[in-house]
Amino acid sequence: MPQLSVIVYGPNAQGHLTELLDSLEAHPLSDAEVVVAAVGDWARETAEAHAPDTVVVPLPDGTTDAAARAAGAARATGRWLHFVHAKDGLPAGAPRLIAERAAELDDSVDVLLLDHLTTTWQAAARPSRDGRFLAAVGRAALPLDEAVDLLRLTPLLGNRALRREFWAAHEARLTTDDEPRAARAALLCAGRVACLNQVAYENRELRPESLPPLAPEDRFELVERYESLMPLARDRRAPRVVLYDLMMRDLVRTFAGENLPDEVAREFFRRASLAAVRWRPERHEHPAGVEGVRHALLEEGAYTKYRAFQAANRARRAARKAVRARKRQVGAKLREQQYRRALSRPVDPDLAVFAAYWERGVACNPAAIAAKLAELAPHIHPVWVVSKDNTALLPPGTDHVVPGTRRYWEVLATARYLVNNVNFPNAVVKRPDAIHLQTHHGTPLKRMGLDQIEHPAAAKGLDFDALLARIDRWDYSVSANSHSTRMWERAYPARYTSLDHGYPRNDVFYT
Repeated sequence: MPQLSVIVYGPNAQGHLTELLDSLEAHPLSDAEVVVAAVGDWARETAEAHAPDTVVVPLPDGTTDAAARAAGAARATGRWLHFVHAKDGLPAGAPRLIAERAAELDDSVDVLLLDHLTTTWQAAARPSRDGRFLAAVGRAALPLDEAVDLLRLTPLLGNRALRREFWAAHEARLTTDDEPRAARAALLCAGRVACLNQVAYENRELRPESLPPLAPEDRFELVERYESLMPLARDRRAPRVVLYDLMMRDLVRTFAGENLPDEVAREFFRRASLAAVRWRPERHEHPAGVEGVRHALLEEGAYTKYRAFQAANRARRAARKAVRARKRQVGAKLREQQYRRALSRPVDPDLAVFAAYWERGVACNPAAIAAKLAELAPHIHPVWVVSKDNTALLPPGTDHVVPGTRRYWEVLATARYLVNNVNFPNAVVKRPDAIHLQTHHGTPLKRMGLDQIEHPAAAKGLDFDALLARIDRWDYSVSANSHSTRMWERAYPARYTSLDHGYPRNDVFYT
């Protein structure tokens, strides 16, 4: 019997199944099997084209996720089951991590919880916020009542593995197309749970516009989810309190955030109100502030009052937003005046301004130049431009300015030397007796600058006129090699002098 069955299920959504099976094939594990419950011909053909020892369970188009999971589990022989949706991914070595941790657990443990990453159609590999809950439990195996915050983990089936006998005993309750319901039901039914505080799953969120649209009435399923979960915690004070808080948070957020037709909104509010009253734990207190008012109005079933409260809040937010916008406008005008006054002052021949990677800190070629400057010309004072969030990471004693402050504009206006591995803001004026040094920070193996004009999708709305204005401020352009020099001169055509001497950040290795 293998320690782990990885059960891949679902259709080959947007071709992601290929990536998933490729990753499993690249890191085979002797103590694990792969079962693919393939929904539709594309998924079946993809699965059959992979490793010959993969068990393929062909299923017709339209098979639900719940039915596919059940079909895959029926063919699995592993001691533990890990359900992986065909759209999702597994980081390299994840099955090994899960199998090794599962081998440490006896049969009193029913659920093993894992950390995960989330990838969207816009961004890759965003860490979850679950790590702190997993770390708090450590390596212990505990009843859920002694680790109730685990209910707050992102409710995915992929970030938990289930012991096969446990699945068989609770299959009817866990076989549902509402994945969050199944994920939390597994915890509430478990005798003991354990944790693996390492990333072993990649949750891929598909673009909503690429999925079938939800009908307004589908929002009622959220109420039904908690109506089915709350009885599992009926006689357990700690899990019931946490689950109730999660329910209230989700109900309020859905009602506030969804633009539902009035008829649907009223029915959702009515059902949510009944659930809020029915399942409220004894002596349970509302949260403080606005959230507490929302909870009280929901429990009261006061739809009209809630809408009025919502409208008043929106009006207050709009008013505060208008005040902030006005303050920003006044502040921007004031800073512009201060900058213009600073430009009338003489350039300071002993002042140099450095910036790297969009004000992230002391780094890259500017850092190497600043270090050598301290040796060769110690009378020149360096000032680094660093964002507020990154100031704590600066080396002790680093003189710095935060973008947008009065001194920021003063040093930009009066510095003799301005060094950056990207570009200074459009508003910066090139003074005749100031020297701008562009160091760059990589090798141009892609299209840059004006080369992107023919590729508007890749340029993403880049303002080429503003780009050229920034380039025209450069006096010198540092180049890592002759290829880069040719690329920079074509992509960034201006009168600067190319310094084809290699990158200063690499000098330490060369010398």
